[in-house]
Amino acid sequence: MQYKTIVLELLQEQYPALCAQMQKERGLLSAVQHYGLSLKGFHEGWIDRISTRKPDLDPLQLTSQALELAIEDLKEVLSSDFPPSGPVADGLSLDDAMMHIRLAMRHA
Repeated sequence: MQYKTIVLELLQEQYPALCAQMQKERGLLSAVQHYGLSLKGFHEGWIDRISTRKPDLDPLQLTSQALELAIEDLKEVLSSDFPPSGPVADGLSLDDAMMHIRLAMRHA
């Protein structure tokens, strides 16, 4: 599973200016790695929950459903971390974004 690829695509789609700034200042990789680990955790959690409720579900369908739900979880985290009407819209600095990510990693 290419969690980092999914995260990168979401960041580029939903936060192109922030993504470009992080790339320019060489902080994009650490953000993608951080959120990639989060996505993986969400995915594994959903697989466990769904398989408990539906033990006879086809493994491919289980993985697919769990990934869809995990991506929605990640979108919620991203919108919380980078609200459109908050500091990001006003030009959040890369340092501020990276500090937020580091704090989130400590609490994960």
